[in-house]
Amino acid sequence: MPLGDRLPWHRHKHDRRLVRSGEAFDSGELDAETVELELPEPAPEPPAEVAAEPWGWRGKKTPPDVAERLRLYREFVQSREGGA
Repeated sequence: MPLGDRLPWHRHKHDRRLVRSGEAFDSGELDAETVELELPEPAPEPPAEVAAEPWGWRGKKTPPDVAERLRLYREFVQSREGGA
């Protein structure tokens, strides 16, 4: 047996089962490297007029609990900038 066949990172791709989106596999198979996950194609970027940051409120009033967390975060960042 060639040395490469005994090394775990030299396994041939045909030794693994291809798992597509929605198919089942378990962590044991993943750890044993007997499955290969199919990567989906990346989604296209949305148009600039539709794209927005997920945290953007788009002109809506910020809820009080979120505003308080933002205030506390800003205070934390300012304290780190002065003390770092």
